[in-house]
Amino acid sequence: GVYGSESENDLILNNLSYAIGGEQYSSYRVEAGRFTSVFLPEIGLIDGVEGAVQLENGLRIGAGGGVYPLAFPDRDWGSDLGFHLFVDYQPTDSRVFSGTLGYQKTWHNGDADRDAFIARANYNPTDTLWFYGSFTVDLYTADDTVKGNGLQLTEAWAQARYMPNPGTGASVSYSHYTWPET
Repeated sequence: GVYGSESENDLILNNLSYAIGGEQYSSYRVEAGRFTSVFLPEIGLIDGVEGAVQLENGLRIGAGGGVYPLAFPDRDWGSDLGFHLFVDYQPTDSRVFSGTLGYQKTWHNGDADRDAFIARANYNPTDTLWFYGSFTVDLYTADDTVKGNGLQLTEAWAQARYMPNPGTGASVSYSHYTWPET
């Protein structure tokens, strides 16, 4: 056909989920549907379910799993499914330190695919000083042909900021990204 004479009318669903709990006074949180995890947004969009239980002192543990849609604009279902586990620390009485540790395991067409370890920390020791870091490390085995054996840093985002007053400050940041072998 002539360029521009054909059109597609696909419905693209980016998010549609239902969540129960998760408030500060709630001891649990469950979300199901198509969503990005509030605890591990680094793993991307999930068509599935995630649950978390809040323990004392701001500690939450949880897990989730499902199908991971393709990262392309049409968001079609891919052949990747998996699960993730996490421990999240968000204290209610102090905002000096918060952090999350997570693990994601995926399979592509039934074959073991990705083992990713995720760590994120936010440290605010004073009113003027702030540190943030997020890191993803992939575990590769002998079956991985490009990366080889062992742990390799896939993503890193780090920032330090100093603000002696609300209008003045300085920050330094670092980012690193490599494609994981999947």
